[in-house]
Amino acid sequence: MYFLRGKLPWQGLKAKTKKEKYAAILQKKAETPLRTLCHGFPAQMEEYLRYCRSLKFEESPDYNYLRGLFHDVLVEQNLLGDTEYDWIKRKRQENAQRKAAAQMKADKARNSSSRTGGAPRRASGR
Repeated sequence: MYFLRGKLPWQGLKAKTKKEKYAAILQKKAETPLRTLCHGFPAQMEEYLRYCRSLKFEESPDYNYLRGLFHDVLVEQNLLGDTEYDWIKRKRQENAQRKAAAQMKADKARNSSSRTGGAPRRASGR
Protein backbone atom coordinates (compact mmCIF):
# COMPACT_ATOMS: atom_id res chain seq x y z
CA MET A 1 0.00 0.00 0.00
CA TYR A 2 2.94 2.30 0.58
CA PHE A 3 3.82 2.28 -3.14
CA LEU A 4 0.22 3.01 -4.10
CA ARG A 5 -0.49 5.66 -1.47
CA GLY A 6 2.96 7.21 -1.17
CA LYS A 7 2.61 7.35 2.63
CA LEU A 8 1.08 5.23 5.35
CA PRO A 9 -1.04 6.60 8.21
CA TRP A 10 1.49 5.50 10.83
CA GLN A 11 4.46 7.20 9.20
CA GLY A 12 5.81 10.32 10.85
CA LEU A 13 4.35 9.66 14.28
CA LYS A 14 6.26 11.47 17.04
CA ALA A 15 7.18 10.07 20.44
CA LYS A 16 9.75 10.70 23.17
CA THR A 17 11.38 7.27 22.98
CA LYS A 18 11.70 4.52 20.38
CA LYS A 19 9.58 2.25 22.54
CA GLU A 20 6.78 4.84 22.67
CA LYS A 21 7.07 5.45 18.93
CA TYR A 22 6.80 1.75 18.11
CA ALA A 23 3.83 1.46 20.48
CA ALA A 24 2.15 4.39 18.70
CA ILE A 25 2.82 2.80 15.30
CA LEU A 26 1.38 -0.51 16.50
CA GLN A 27 -1.72 1.23 17.84
CA LYS A 28 -2.22 3.24 14.63
CA LYS A 29 -1.83 0.11 12.49
CA ALA A 30 -4.33 -1.77 14.66
CA GLU A 31 -6.92 1.02 14.61
CA THR A 32 -6.67 1.85 10.89
CA PRO A 33 -9.47 -0.01 9.12
CA LEU A 34 -8.48 -1.77 5.92
CA ARG A 35 -11.30 0.06 4.15
CA THR A 36 -9.63 3.36 5.06
CA LEU A 37 -6.16 2.15 4.16
CA CYS A 38 -7.30 0.85 0.77
CA HIS A 39 -9.76 3.65 -0.07
CA GLY A 40 -9.57 4.63 -3.73
CA PHE A 41 -7.84 1.45 -4.83
CA PRO A 42 -9.23 -1.79 -6.27
CA ALA A 43 -11.28 -3.85 -3.78
CA GLN A 44 -8.82 -6.70 -4.30
CA MET A 45 -6.18 -4.76 -2.34
CA GLU A 46 -8.38 -4.79 0.75
CA GLU A 47 -9.21 -8.47 0.21
CA TYR A 48 -5.50 -9.29 -0.14
CA LEU A 49 -4.64 -7.58 3.15
CA ARG A 50 -7.65 -9.08 4.92
CA TYR A 51 -6.61 -12.55 3.76
CA CYS A 52 -2.99 -12.03 4.83
CA ARG A 53 -4.06 -10.77 8.26
CA SER A 54 -6.24 -13.83 8.74
CA LEU A 55 -3.40 -16.31 8.21
CA LYS A 56 -2.15 -18.19 11.22
CA PHE A 57 1.61 -18.18 11.80
CA GLU A 58 2.09 -21.77 10.65
CA GLU A 59 -0.41 -21.50 7.78
CA SER A 60 0.79 -21.38 4.19
CA PRO A 61 -0.87 -18.81 1.93
CA ASP A 62 -2.95 -19.90 -1.03
CA TYR A 63 -0.74 -18.25 -3.64
CA ASN A 64 -3.05 -19.18 -6.51
CA TYR A 65 -5.90 -17.35 -4.78
CA LEU A 66 -3.72 -14.29 -4.14
CA ARG A 67 -2.41 -14.23 -7.72
CA GLY A 68 -6.02 -14.54 -8.86
CA LEU A 69 -6.92 -11.37 -6.96
CA PHE A 70 -4.29 -9.39 -8.82
CA HIS A 71 -5.19 -11.08 -12.11
CA ASP A 72 -8.76 -9.88 -11.61
CA VAL A 73 -7.52 -6.29 -11.17
CA LEU A 74 -5.53 -6.55 -14.41
CA VAL A 75 -8.59 -7.84 -16.25
CA GLU A 76 -10.90 -5.16 -14.76
CA GLN A 77 -8.49 -2.38 -15.66
CA ASN A 78 -7.72 -3.81 -19.10
CA LEU A 79 -4.04 -4.24 -18.25
CA LEU A 80 -3.77 -7.93 -19.04
CA GLY A 81 -0.92 -8.50 -21.43
CA ASP A 82 0.74 -5.24 -20.42
CA THR A 83 4.07 -6.74 -19.47
CA GLU A 84 6.03 -3.52 -19.63
CA TYR A 85 6.81 -1.63 -16.43
CA ASP A 86 5.75 2.03 -16.23
CA TRP A 87 9.32 3.24 -15.74
CA ILE A 88 10.38 1.49 -18.95
CA LYS A 89 7.53 3.16 -20.86
CA ARG A 90 8.48 6.52 -19.36
CA LYS A 91 12.14 6.04 -20.35
CA ARG A 92 11.10 5.18 -23.92
CA GLN A 93 8.92 8.31 -24.09
CA GLU A 94 11.75 10.48 -22.74
CA ASN A 95 14.15 9.04 -25.33
CA ALA A 96 11.62 9.66 -28.11
CA GLN A 97 11.17 13.26 -26.93
CA ARG A 98 14.94 13.82 -26.86
CA LYS A 99 15.27 12.34 -30.32
CA ALA A 100 12.43 14.54 -31.65
CA ALA A 101 14.00 17.65 -30.07
CA ALA A 102 17.39 16.82 -31.62
CA GLN A 103 15.73 16.25 -35.00
CA MET A 104 13.93 19.59 -34.77
CA LYS A 105 17.20 21.31 -33.90
CA ALA A 106 18.94 19.65 -36.86
CA ASP A 107 16.06 20.57 -39.19
CA LYS A 108 16.16 24.17 -37.98
CA ALA A 109 19.93 24.36 -38.54
CA ARG A 110 19.56 22.82 -42.01
CA ASN A 111 16.78 25.28 -42.94
CA SER A 112 18.82 28.17 -41.61
CA SER A 113 21.92 27.18 -43.61
CA SER A 114 19.92 26.67 -46.82
CA ARG A 115 18.55 30.22 -46.55
CA THR A 116 22.03 31.70 -46.12
CA GLY A 117 23.40 29.88 -49.13
CA GLY A 118 25.23 27.01 -47.55
CA ALA A 119 26.80 25.89 -44.37
CA PRO A 120 27.34 28.52 -41.73
CA ARG A 121 30.84 29.98 -41.99
CA ARG A 122 33.23 29.73 -39.13
CA ALA A 123 35.00 32.79 -37.97
CA SER A 124 38.61 32.83 -39.03
CA GLY A 125 41.12 32.86 -36.22
CA ARG A 126 43.68 34.74 -38.33
